[in-house]
Order: sequence, then structure tokens, then C-alpha cells
Amino acid sequence: MQPRIRSLVKKLKKIHPTSAADLRRGKIKFRFLDEGCYRKVYSILGTGTVIKFPFAAKKEYLSDSIAHALREMMAFSKVRKRRKFRKHLPKIYYQDLLNGVMLMKEYRRGGTDDWKEKALIRRFRNSFRSPCGDLGWYNMGRDEKGTNIFLDLGLF
Repeated sequence: MQPRIRSLVKKLKKIHPTSAADLRRGKIKFRFLDEGCYRKVYSILGTGTVIKFPFAAKKEYLSDSIAHALREMMAFSKVRKRRKFRKHLPKIYYQDLLNGVMLMKEYRRGGTDDWKEKALIRRFRNSFRSPCGDLGWYNMGRDEKGTNIFLDLGLF
């Protein structure tokens, strides 16, 4: 792990952020990247990482967002046990199981919707006997070598 990422993880373990406001208070520089139904994603500047925070429009629904994040963390652990899919998983540096926060490597967004990507998704769904509604070009990324990476497995 790079020194910048190591010091970032150390700081995250110390402050246990649950929102962008906590990052700001911890003097961590970031920028908003994207949001989905359950999470907001921010890029941590200068580290090549992104942090995912659960969020909800109403406070009473936040527990659903946290549960979604925990399901994703469990899905990544389950998939990691299958050797043939390991190279398609993101590098995860930090997970807060209590708050559903995850720090992972930043990848080029968006798959290409090409035949290799479709074949990978089909193999994945068949292997786990799961429809996994999150899988598609919109939740895929690519690493430096062009390998497809699953960025979101929350509906696994």
C-alpha cells in the first residue's frame, strides 16, 4: 500500500467518517463523483481512491442504505473466494462495518458494453446463480490493464 493511502486509512480509522462533512473536518481533500440510490461517492484527491458513504433522503431510511453497503461488503468477500473472479474485484483499503463506509481504489468508470464484458457478467451470474441486478456497463470500471472491474455488488 502506498504511503499516502496508508496515512489516509490511518486517519479514517481515527475519525470514522460517516459523511463528506466528516472528511472536511478531518482536513481530507475530496471532490464529489457520483451518487446512486443508496450511496454517495467521493474521490479523495491525490490518492487514487474513492470513498462510498451510505445516504438517504430521510433519516429513517439511512439504516436501509447501511444494510445495502454491508450486503455489498459481504458480496465482495464471497466473490473473493472464487479465484477466477478475484482479478475483477476492486482493491478495498478500508471498511467501516458499523457505518457502511468503504474506501477503494479509483477505476476508470463505465464499461464498454462489449462482448468480453457481457460474457464476464454472464459467467458471474451463472457461477453464483444470482441475477445480481447491479451488474451492467454502468457499474463496471477498468483498471490500468483494461481488466473489467465490478464496482458495485450491492444487489448481489
